[in-house]
Amino acid sequence: MGKLISPLIVLCIVAIALATPPASPKTAPPHTPAPATAPKPLATQPVLLLPRNAVKIVTEKRKDAQGREYWLHRPATLEQCRPYFLVVAAHAYGDSGKEADAFKILAHYGNCIVVCPTFVPAYISLGKGTDKQLLDLFAALKKEFVLHDKLFLTGASGGSQYAHRFTLRHPAAVLGCAAHAGGAWCTDRHTWRG
Repeated sequence: MGKLISPLIVLCIVAIALATPPASPKTAPPHTPAPATAPKPLATQPVLLLPRNAVKIVTEKRKDAQGREYWLHRPATLEQCRPYFLVVAAHAYGDSGKEADAFKILAHYGNCIVVCPTFVPAYISLGKGTDKQLLDLFAALKKEFVLHDKLFLTGASGGSQYAHRFTLRHPAAVLGCAAHAGGAWCTDRHTWRG
């Protein structure tokens, strides 16, 4: 996946940014009028810009209850009473949660905590308890942080297949799913049951 930010990721960013109002009007940037010049053509505009009030983030490498590693990206300062969205980024097949860290940019908006778990190779078909791994991780993080009851799930390549299948199997846990560049629908010897 590298550092590619797709239009669907941008939509996810915008949804999260708009879902929660700024923490305080004191921290909002002052209004500056738009320049009188004509706007640039769309093709020359950058795909993603951090807001002027982007927050500093903290990245931590951790282990879940099953001993599998994951990366957690969160705003450096968390408000005690305010709930945050959890965004789970599933890595591509053969990668780890470390390679899904391009999604940490979502934490810059200050409205979410981003988790990039490392899954075993059978994760594409939710094998070896990888769906339980995510549900357990979500439950553990709810004890540590004030989180909304549902999570956002995204992934690229093999991670998109995981995101899609997890959403189909556990719709009550998922607020939104953005599956990117799945390429094919792989099954584990055609035995996957949703």
